[in-house]
Amino acid sequence: MFDNRQKTALQIAFFLHDLRGGGVERISVHLANAMQRMGHAVTLVLVNKRGNPAYFDAINPGVSVVELDQNRTLTSAIGFRQYIRHQKPDLIISALTHINVSTLLSVKFMRSKPHIFVIEHNHQIERELNGKVDNLGLAVRLAFKLVPYLYPDADTVGAVSDGIRKSIAAAIKIPRERIDVLNNPVKIPKTAELTKPTAVLKELNPKQIPFILGVGALSFEKNFGLLIEAFKHVRSKRPLKLMIAGEGPKRPELEKQARETGYADDIHLPGFVDNPYALMREAQLLALTSKWEGLPTVLIEAMALGKSVVATDCPSGPSEILMGGSLGCLVPLNDAEALANAIERTLDTPQDPTELMRRAADFAPEATAGRYLDVYYAAQERKRGRYPRLSSSQQDDLYHTTQ
Repeated sequence: MFDNRQKTALQIAFFLHDLRGGGVERISVHLANAMQRMGHAVTLVLVNKRGNPAYFDAINPGVSVVELDQNRTLTSAIGFRQYIRHQKPDLIISALTHINVSTLLSVKFMRSKPHIFVIEHNHQIERELNGKVDNLGLAVRLAFKLVPYLYPDADTVGAVSDGIRKSIAAAIKIPRERIDVLNNPVKIPKTAELTKPTAVLKELNPKQIPFILGVGALSFEKNFGLLIEAFKHVRSKRPLKLMIAGEGPKRPELEKQARETGYADDIHLPGFVDNPYALMREAQLLALTSKWEGLPTVLIEAMALGKSVVATDCPSGPSEILMGGSLGCLVPLNDAEALANAIERTLDTPQDPTELMRRAADFAPEATAGRYLDVYYAAQERKRGRYPRLSSSQQDDLYHTTQ
């Protein structure tokens, strides 16, 4: 939208607790790398440097890493405030609710402050404020309580999907037109990652018997029990195997369910797999069975490889990614029969790989980083009275047109 994105070098800071986690940290690294490649000066500011070595290895050499050397996110606001005063970034991007609250506390009452993006990746604000989350620590729960008071101070409140945007607006009474849809970046796998040996493939021998794939934490919300139940129906009609790559607290329950299907030898739960792309390449399709999501990256990664997908029509993300079901079957939540039927239809009639890859390209890091910068530059124009904010209905039209 704004040509000066390529001409104006910005000072951009990403604020994270550390790089130990999963999706949000990986997404931040992808965005930081993309913005640095676009010519901006980018820094990852970490509360502490603990983390996954692979994430540190993935950071571009031109991206700086700064450690505040503290333990708690909320108390790190003072140290981050000092960083802001000394380095004077043009914009700050943070994600995860407690990090966002700390960011907004850091700039509270500052006379001159950067443009603040706070990004939400899931429905947890709505769930927490409605009393549906009971496993949060005291400090994190306090952060959620501060959200309705602090989020209106953010220059940009972002949501990774339109469904999350609606959830935030309903939960904390921010007008929808003040919330921008900022999709997650998805890094398209490189050829070297696709060909990297993956030992678990030897268990499957996919050239003889095809397999379907699930990828994600073995947790309540991923609902892989539904996938096992649907697989049992499909397996009763044709030779097929199931691989669910991931680890989590539901493993004992899922292993028991697998044994009870009568097809335990055809159901594989290998734990965490360091190269799921090799599995995606060999699978017949990828199934997502979640009860809820933000914007499920695994769907986009599979589509980037030209792989057909089926998904529950959960809030939120699958329907947006799959264009309302035109690029893959969407099934009701907790309906094993509907999921089994969708799997069978997709095995018999796969989606067009070219269409899937074209859609996945909409989520490439440069495309999503460009959207962040468009929102920033639009805000600067609004300050000059040149670029009025779109209404929520106009934003809806624009979002669905660009998708």
